[in-house]
Amino acid sequence: MDVRDEPGRLCSMAQQLYTEGNYLQAAETFARAASAYADQKNDLMQAEMQNNRSVAYLQAGQPHAAWEAASGTDRIFLEVNDFRRAAMAFGNQAAALEALGKTKDAIQYYERSAALFEQVGDKELNGMVLQSLSSAQVRSGHRIDALFSMQAALSKKKHLTLKERILKRLLSVPVQLMQR
Repeated sequence: MDVRDEPGRLCSMAQQLYTEGNYLQAAETFARAASAYADQKNDLMQAEMQNNRSVAYLQAGQPHAAWEAASGTDRIFLEVNDFRRAAMAFGNQAAALEALGKTKDAIQYYERSAALFEQVGDKELNGMVLQSLSSAQVRSGHRIDALFSMQAALSKKKHLTLKERILKRLLSVPVQLMQR
């Protein structure tokens, strides 16, 4: 086996472990892949593996490890103008912060993520982040902001469920009243 194939093989193994629900093993394998990419001086793939590791740790109920894994990865993507992956990194960091009970900080990271997804035109992921932002805003007592975030989230989605269509219609009334 060629040594250069090792990070890719580790990544595939980690993704399989994640799919099977073995989140801690997946996180450890993503860490090994990140290290292998670092050995190859491939900073972008190393950061990508760190973000995957963060998601796995979050699924395993380890938000502190998730935060540590994703911290700083946004800068690596921003340095090369990869705004989509930077947005994902901010979203991963926000989710970890929220799980740590740091809702105010999470809101700031969700806002950064949403702005970048808006910039790159990814409406679906932007909508998902705006929904998470809205939930965090509700928990932090910013209900008016949450209302606008949820309305924006629903306007980004192509296919709404029945529940989302009803919610979108209900939200339009107070939003219209506030804009007068």
